Amino acid sequence: MRKITVINQKGGTGKTTTVVNLGAALAELGREVLLLDLDPQAGLTESLGVKTAGNPTIAEVLTRDAEPREAFHDLGHLTVLPASPGLAETEKRILREKPSDYPLALREAMSGIRGFDFVLVDCPPSLGALSLMGMVYSGSLLIPLQTHYMALNGLEKILGMVKTIREAGFPMAILGILPCMYDVRTSLSRQVEEHLRNTLRDKVFRTVIRQSVSLAEAPARSMDVLSYQPNGRGAEDYRALAQEVLRHE
Repeated sequence: MRKITVINQKGGTGKTTTVVNLGAALAELGREVLLLDLDPQAGLTESLGVKTAGNPTIAEVLTRDAEPREAFHDLGHLTVLPASPGLAETEKRILREKPSDYPLALREAMSGIRGFDFVLVDCPPSLGALSLMGMVYSGSLLIPLQTHYMALNGLEKILGMVKTIREAGFPMAILGILPCMYDVRTSLSRQVEEHLRNTLRDKVFRTVIRQSVSLAEAPARSMDVLSYQPNGRGAEDYRALAQEVLRHE
């Protein structure tokens, strides 16, 4: 079972879009995929139309008030472990109760889960406790990065955190950096992509995720882009990314 945490401390970089649509592309190729929403804003949960009222979520899984499978939502092609705003309070509680070993909370809570080929984790737009839990749980990071120069500053912070986690004794690999929101009409996107490839080389995916209206429209219909517009640009790009991820197996 491969676990991949999708992370960037900045919002609006394509984290949730990537988790949902990479998951859908892997499922299309016959893989069993679990999407885990670790963001109190619950963007992934809402984008797929998962209702959590009265049902357990990742918050209850982390506090051991529910087993992970009790919180699963089966969408047919994907399984979702949803989040809710209550996750913010759960984060505080875990920090109070486990001040030294809280990074292991998600790994311990999910230790019994089997039967999936992939678990994709969507983190909050920060490098706080929940993101650290997600990173330690998977040990493998996919970093979506807007093709803007300001985004490069944020990348340095993530790479610094990776170094710190490794020094603390946790294995941590960067599966790849994914150029997102790529505007084919501008030289800026091309320049940032070239800079990434020149400096980080094989750490950058060959695939770039181009700007696409369908990627913005699909969540409004509680769909992934492969279901919403299967022949569109967004679906094409995420299928290409799925193939790259599989080549890392």
